[in-house]
Parts: sequence; structure tokens; C-alpha cells
Amino acid sequence: MVLVLPANATGPVPVLMMFGMANLPAPAQPNQDEMEMLNKAFKKLLSERDPAIKAIFDKYLAYTPITSVSPFANFGMMGANANADPPTTQQLIAAGWGYASIDPSSIQADNGAGLTRGIIGLVNKGQPRKPDDWGSLRAWAWGAARGLDYLETDSAVDAKYVGIEGVSRYGKAALVTLAFENRFALALVGSSGKGGAALHRRNFGEAVESLTGTGEYHWMAGII
Repeated sequence: MVLVLPANATGPVPVLMMFGMANLPAPAQPNQDEMEMLNKAFKKLLSERDPAIKAIFDKYLAYTPITSVSPFANFGMMGANANADPPTTQQLIAAGWGYASIDPSSIQADNGAGLTRGIIGLVNKGQPRKPDDWGSLRAWAWGAARGLDYLETDSAVDAKYVGIEGVSRYGKAALVTLAFENRFALALVGSSGKGGAALHRRNFGEAVESLTGTGEYHWMAGII
């Protein structure tokens, strides 16, 4: 888990814990005008040294070889459109919140082969789980609660106001987290689908069989 807090905070701040890759935030970078100056100088230098490279730049006039590090690096996404809203992490910091990125795969693998490893495998001593044993969603929720244990020890965090966030499978995990751990103040859930906020059984759309038939059976207890 990586915890990022506002540098100018004068006291404990609320934190949104988010399921996803736990990378450090992108470093400070040149602004757009400075980046344009760097690209012009870099393209001029390379073009003067090698005519073949100059021909490539002449062919792709809008191409910029130096680009900023994606603000979405924590989620493995490419850079956002320049006119898009700031990334959610930046919006949280600007609003006086901190955020914690917690890596679910460090708690429990997102596949059935991993059920004899991770926290589930540790509890079951490396043996296959029984039909009513927990699945990966519950394991990730357990890990989030352990992350909250740490946040309660950090004087820079207002641990009474920690939320849990997730999208898709991690949205399901966020709901499970809130159901089992009442110390979280709120959940921010997106597109949680079947096994999440959607009706569990209905005669159209995604079904329980959609999860079990596509290899996501490990998310749930075996009896599901």
C-alpha cells in the first residue's frame, strides 16, 4: 500500500483507499510550455545529427518525442487528453484529502490457481479451500482492513474518515469491505456488476454463470 498526503496539510486528513496498483505518484514535471521548448530543442538536435531522423520528424509533424509521465501511472493507463479533468488522485489532494493505493494481488491472487497461496492459502495451510471458504473478494477486503489498521496509527490521517474505492471487480471488493468492516466511513463503487451492486439473479444481462463460466469463480465462496 502507498499512502500519499497533501504536503500543506495542517492536521489529520481524510483518506480514500483505492484498490489498484500501489505505485508512487508521478514526479513533478515541466509544464506544457516548457515541454514544448524541450521537444523543439530535442527534435532540432536529433535532426541535425541524422538526416534519416529528420525525415521521420518531417513525416510526422505533430509527433512529440518527449511526453510527460502519465498521471494515471498508478492504474497502468496511458496519458489522458490534455483537456480532460485532472486525475482523481490530484483532485483528492487538491481537496485536502489523502489517498492510499492498495495492491489486491499482494493479498490474494486474482485467479483460481492462487487459492492455495496468498492469505487464503495461508489460512488453509496450502490446501484447497472448502466450498464455504472465502474467495478473493473477501480476502481483498481483509487486506483493506489491515491497511486501515495502519492508517489508524498514522497521526497525519483522520482514521474516522477513511473511505474505500473500487471499480469493476474491485468495486465488488469495496462493497464486501464495507459490509465486513464498519470502520470505513464510506464506499465509492463503480461498475461493480454481478456479485456487486447489481441484482444477483435475473433473466437478462450478466448472470452468476457469467462469472463462474469465465474463470472468476475464485472471487466468491465455492457454494456460489
